[in-house]
Amino acid sequence: MYNGKWPSHRELEVLRLLQSAGKGMYGMEVVQKSRGSVDRTTVYVYLGRLEEKGYVQVIRPTTRRNPGLQRPIYNLNGLGARAIQAAEMVGMIGAAAR
Repeated sequence: MYNGKWPSHRELEVLRLLQSAGKGMYGMEVVQKSRGSVDRTTVYVYLGRLEEKGYVQVIRPTTRRNPGLQRPIYNLNGLGARAIQAAEMVGMIGAAAR
């Protein structure tokens, strides 16, 4: 659910990474694809904020196939895609950076 808060610069960067993947990503995949701009200590903070703001959909597996914690999968939703498009239109992020 959208709460009226615009994503920060780093959150927009995370949204762009999710968009470029074309599929859902785990938090550590976001870190790897960011080439150092998002680190492992903050990635889940950004993803959590984006979920709270309504820009991503999170799928939390309910079955345990592997030992350990089940990793949530983060997907860009329609609102997140529109936020990226709007940020590109006003020059907050470059359209050519994809």
